Amino acid sequence: MDFDASVQQHQREDNQPLNLTHCLEIFTAKETIPEAYCGRCKTLRPATKKMDIWRLPPLLVIHLKRFCFTQVSRRKLHHLVDFPLRGLQFGDFVARKRDPRGQISGLEYWLFLGGKLRVNANDRKSELLLSSCNSKQKKAKALARESTALDAPAAATAVIRGDDTFLYDLYAVVNHVGALGGGHYFAYVLSDHDGKWKCFNDHQCKDIDEKEVVSSMAYILFYRRRDVANMSIKQLFPPLPTDATSNGASTEEEAANDKIRVEELMQRSKLSSAGNGNTCNIS
Repeated sequence: MDFDASVQQHQREDNQPLNLTHCLEIFTAKETIPEAYCGRCKTLRPATKKMDIWRLPPLLVIHLKRFCFTQVSRRKLHHLVDFPLRGLQFGDFVARKRDPRGQISGLEYWLFLGGKLRVNANDRKSELLLSSCNSKQKKAKALARESTALDAPAAATAVIRGDDTFLYDLYAVVNHVGALGGGHYFAYVLSDHDGKWKCFNDHQCKDIDEKEVVSSMAYILFYRRRDVANMSIKQLFPPLPTDATSNGASTEEEAANDKIRVEELMQRSKLSSAGNGNTCNIS
């Protein structure tokens, strides 16, 4: 059977290796929707949809979707996705670089997005300021003006510094071998003890060369933000207080504050789309 040249070209392109950064660029690219229902206009209008990252976590997990499901087939994708062991750059994918909210200073913006501050127990002024603050932007600005001595967790230092360079280093990979219906999982982990890569496969553990880490078997990637590389898990994720009200806010209050944040963001979106003519922005 003879196939059109476009079919062969598609097959060649389908088997080409991919680049993780390119995948992220596609994931965050702006998408045009010809007919999207606009809740404000109550009609179908052209719209744009875009995925942006608001805050970069200290630990980042990237899931490569290797299992493809369609109406006619199900299969595993064996493409090689080339990913960096060191220096994965996320600066271009952070929304605040292109967002009008970027006018807000790092500390205020971090607070507005729900960041928590660590207060010195001996600093009565800081404690009073923090207890009177909620997640509203107005209160966050007031807090930033009144005191700049509050110590934010190190996991948020990149945001507070206003540093546009967000680098991640790989520290573990979960691999999958086999097909969609069955297979086997094993892991590569970078040892903090000797700085070597280890292969954990059931009860076996052995050293491997770092050149083996990037392969078509990679399924889940684990990255650590470089500025928190020397911090422990307890420092990155402090345990929650036993008493829900010990930090001055109950679960109900936090839920109410979250609702306020969402309403503010929706209002900002409406104001932004009002001046865009016939195009609506969906975020």
